[in-house]
Amino acid sequence: GAGGYWAAHKGYENLPVVNVTWYGANEFCLWAGGKLPTEAQWEFAARGGNSVHEYDYLYSGGNELGDVAWYETNVKSQASQYNIQVGGGKAPNVLGIYDMSGNASEWVYDWKDVYWDRSLTDPTGLTDDEAEAKDIIYKVKRGGSWADTDSAALRVCKRSYALPDVGTGSIGFRFAR
Repeated sequence: GAGGYWAAHKGYENLPVVNVTWYGANEFCLWAGGKLPTEAQWEFAARGGNSVHEYDYLYSGGNELGDVAWYETNVKSQASQYNIQVGGGKAPNVLGIYDMSGNASEWVYDWKDVYWDRSLTDPTGLTDDEAEAKDIIYKVKRGGSWADTDSAALRVCKRSYALPDVGTGSIGFRFAR
């Protein structure tokens, strides 16, 4: 952006963007000509797309957490000045996508509501007006992060959530077109 507004700080160029609110992540994606993925789109990609049944792994890329994800146990063993790790340091999933389990949990577009039945094709969540009418105040994040101590938090099926104006060193986002 103008004046380097969206530029990475020196030394952070290869690290995932963290400390970003849902609003900031959404605004960046819109500015860059894309969007935050819906929760269904995120899970489809994390599971390996159309190969979901052939590769029905616990984590994005496999069943061995340490092979595919940065999480509390293996991050603490690193001689790094950061808890967040350089992207792509673990094995990708079958689509070649890295870090969908662990490193930084990722904001998705959806509000936290009942997750739709799997039989629906590309379900979308509530609109902002629908969420407001139901008093829903949390946005969904997926994938788990370096801060998680429970391996279940990094499974591709696991949902978590936070207030959309919260940004921490373990929450980032993934850009979608």
